This record gives sequence, C-alpha cells and structure tokens, in this order.
Amino acid sequence: MYSKESTIALQNDTQTFLKENSDTLSSKEDTDALGQALRFHEYRYYVLSDPFIADGEYDQLFKLLERTEKAHPDWITKDSPTQRVAKAYRQFRYRLASGAHAIS
Repeated sequence: MYSKESTIALQNDTQTFLKENSDTLSSKEDTDALGQALRFHEYRYYVLSDPFIADGEYDQLFKLLERTEKAHPDWITKDSPTQRVAKAYRQFRYRLASGAHAIS
C-alpha cells in the first residue's frame, strides 16, 4: 500500500513530530501530515502486525493531533484519526464500566 519512498517520508515526518516541543502544531499542512503519519502507523500495526513505533509514541502523536484540532477546529478533517466512531465507543465503554451511566 505504501511505496518505499512514502514509507521513508512518513517515518521521517514521524520522527519530526515526536520531537515537537509545543502543545500544538502551527500549520494545517503539518496537522494533515500528522494525520497521514498516524494512519500509516495504524496500517503497520493493525494490518501488517509490524509497527515502526511503540504504542506510547503513537499515543503521544495522537494527543498532539487532538490538542491541535481542539485549538484549531477548522483544521479537522473527516478522515482524521481523531474522528473515528471507535473513539466514541471507547469513551462510552469507559463511562459505562466506571458506573457513570449505569442502568439500574
């Protein structure tokens, strides 16, 4: 699915984003590139079972994207990793398990 060239570019982008020292990204282009990098790593993890980064690094990148989109809601895209149904399901399941919305 990914060419050798795009794999190298996405790995380089990933390393750049992991070194990011600010709470949010400063451009929509960087935000889009981070979304692409996260989708690439999801593919490596879930489809190929051959991740390039650790779970904690993925979480770090995902949280950077969440913070950036919160600060710039107009930068959110439909295909952003933060906009998946599974995220809402995980939040619901956590609330249900913690008793926040328990049915008696």
